[in-house]
Amino acid sequence: MARRKFAGDAATPAEDNSGARLPGVTGTVWDGLGKDARQVTDLQDATGNPIKNLTADARGMVPEFRGPDNDVFRLWVDFGPGRIAIEANDTPDKLQEHAKGTDPHGDRAYADQRLQGYAQLAGGNRAESSGVPWLQVEGDVTGTRPVLQVTGKGNGSAVFQVSEGGDAAVKNLAVHGNVNADGDLRCGNLATQGTVTARNVGNARMFSGPKPPENPSPGDVWVQYG
Repeated sequence: MARRKFAGDAATPAEDNSGARLPGVTGTVWDGLGKDARQVTDLQDATGNPIKNLTADARGMVPEFRGPDNDVFRLWVDFGPGRIAIEANDTPDKLQEHAKGTDPHGDRAYADQRLQGYAQLAGGNRAESSGVPWLQVEGDVTGTRPVLQVTGKGNGSAVFQVSEGGDAAVKNLAVHGNVNADGDLRCGNLATQGTVTARNVGNARMFSGPKPPENPSPGDVWVQYG
C-alpha cells in the first residue's frame, strides 16, 4: 500500500461556516461522514513525520499531509463547522505515472506467461513452434462432432473438417510429404508426393500423369490425364 498526498493547495483552506479562514486552528481527519465513521490518526506531514491531527497555517490553509497507509484517495476533514471531503492531490501524478508505466495493469506479463512456449512469429505469417500445440481439443475419440471446421463463405458448407474421433474431411488436399490419418480420410482431389495411410484407404501412393507408374504396389492410385 501507499500513502496518498492531501491538501497543500488552494482548494483546502480551514474555514468556519461563513467562509472565513481559521489560521492556526486544529482539525481532525475522518474516513467518512456517517455515524460509524472513524477518526484517522495514522497520518504524516509532508516530510514523513507522524501526526494525528491537522493544523492550519498562518494563512488559514491546510498544509500538505499524507493519508493512512492504505492507498485511500478520499478523506474528510473537520475544523469545527463539520466534515468536508477532500481528494488526494497526487491523482494527476499517479495517472501520468500509470500512463507511462511499462505494464501498469500486468496484462503484458500475464500474456507473456500464458504464451510462453507457444509458437513464435519468425517474420511475415511464418511461425516457429516449440512443440507445444497451438490448439488442443479433448473430445470423445469415437465421436463424430466436428472440433475444427472451415466453411465456404455464403453457403456454410464445410470445406475442411476434423471430428472428435479424428476423421478428416477436406474438399481438396495437396501435401508435399506423407498423408497419415488414424481415422477416415475423405476429400475431393488428393495430391501428394508420399504415401497415404488412413482407416478407409490403407497404404497407398498417389500417381498422376499420362502413363501408369513403373513399379505400382497394391493400393496405389493413378490419376490419368493428358
